[in-house]
Amino acid sequence: IYTLGSQPGTTITNNYLQGVPAGHKYGLHPDEGSAYITFRDNVLSVDKNVTWLINSDDFGRKHDLSITQTYGPINKVSNKNLPNSTIQDILVSSDYVWPSQAYSIAVNSGLEDAYRNIIPQSNLSLPDYVLPASTFVAAGVTSVPIRSAGDASKTVWLAPSGTTSFTAGSTMTRAGGTATSIAVPASAGDYRLFVVDAQGNRSAESKSLVRQGNGGGSAQQGSIVGGQSGRCVDVTGASQTNGTQAQLYDCNGQTNQRWTYTSGKQLQVFGSKCLDAYNQGTSNGTQVIIWDCNGQTNQQWNVNSNGTITGVQSGLCLDANGGGTANGTKLILWTCNGGANQQWSLRS
Repeated sequence: IYTLGSQPGTTITNNYLQGVPAGHKYGLHPDEGSAYITFRDNVLSVDKNVTWLINSDDFGRKHDLSITQTYGPINKVSNKNLPNSTIQDILVSSDYVWPSQAYSIAVNSGLEDAYRNIIPQSNLSLPDYVLPASTFVAAGVTSVPIRSAGDASKTVWLAPSGTTSFTAGSTMTRAGGTATSIAVPASAGDYRLFVVDAQGNRSAESKSLVRQGNGGGSAQQGSIVGGQSGRCVDVTGASQTNGTQAQLYDCNGQTNQRWTYTSGKQLQVFGSKCLDAYNQGTSNGTQVIIWDCNGQTNQQWNVNSNGTITGVQSGLCLDANGGGTANGTKLILWTCNGGANQQWSLRS
């Protein structure tokens, strides 16, 4: 998306970009003289090897820009210090499996249904139209929005890759051909979308997927990845000592970054330690540590569909201190404020 010159009152929002290849290319590019423009809630599903996802280089003529809530696969922002401007880091989903907010942008973007046939199916298959992007579901989410397949005689299914026979159950869900949402299978796994016609012929499977990590209420295990930093919630030094503070660190798959979200709302690590608000603190700045699991409410967390993780006892958000993104940034509790440093995703 390219802008040039002063454009007071302009807002560029709710766009889903695909197909930008590697090389000297960008996702958002406010060029020289761009001013008084707001970029908000845009998803850049572009190659990670573009030069910048946001090219905001300063040659002296850009100012009064707001670039926030930008989703992408890597945090590449050329400059965040333009005059009178707010430019936030990318909310990172390195595997292109988007949180619900980004997926919602994708599913509501593009042509309206009445004009869908402008795009030949050779360019965009029906399953890829119905499920335009990959998404993961947070705890408690039972359905995801989709685009209508546009034909009441057809059915739409979420099922494991390679499925050829369709029966609703814990690993398959069904919706009508004009439905705009579909239930998420109860069992943990990755699910593709299929369209089946009245004669029982199935389409090819969608390129995108729906990731269910919930296990139908059983424990969900994986990494907790910061939306702003792209780094993992990590137990400092891999220590199992009570009171060790959690931090951000490069994701490496080690046990001190593997968390289990239980049906009791605990985030467990090392099998017996829980993510804990130190000394049952409920104020801003309370350290987030590990401690022996004890069932107390300061060890219970809500993993919310808006990307935040909040303490059951405090109601405060899990927060990367000071908006930090570097290795070693400590985790604390802070009043929920919509900041990118309070966005998290559980990854299997």
